[in-house]
Parts: sequence; C-alpha cells; structure tokens
Amino acid sequence: MREVFEDPLFIRKPNGFVPTLAAECLNFKIQQILLDLEALTAQDTFDPATASGAFAIAATDYAQVIVMPEIIERIRQDAPDF
Repeated sequence: MREVFEDPLFIRKPNGFVPTLAAECLNFKIQQILLDLEALTAQDTFDPATASGAFAIAATDYAQVIVMPEIIERIRQDAPDF
C-alpha cells in the first residue's frame, strides 16, 4: 500500500506507530467505502403484510384443486394487499 499511495502511511514513534496525513485522509475514504459495502450487502426483509403487487402462480390441475385453496387462504391472511 505504501507504493500504491506513495506514502509510508505510518511512522514509527517511541510510543508506537502514528498514521501520516495521507493515512488519515485514507481513513475517511475507507470508512465510507466500508459503509457503502455494508449497505450493498444488507438484505431487505420481505414483509407480506405491507407488500403489494401481482404474482402469477402456475399449477397443475391437481395442485389447483388440492394445494392452491390453502395457499390462497394463507396469502390472504399474511398479505391482504395481494
């Protein structure tokens, strides 16, 4: 990183290492990048109670008669705006 940024980034002092001005400036930029990455990877949660829209469900004749009535009832309970 020292070569890339053409700066030592940290200087040895008697009490440890101290960041250079360039390292301090990079710190703010890196913090923003990390926040952006966190926001990018954060997943939105799906809340059926507040969702709206339209879905198409394909099903065989058997599923339409046996399975779909229960599914539709559950959808009406959990997602009333669908």
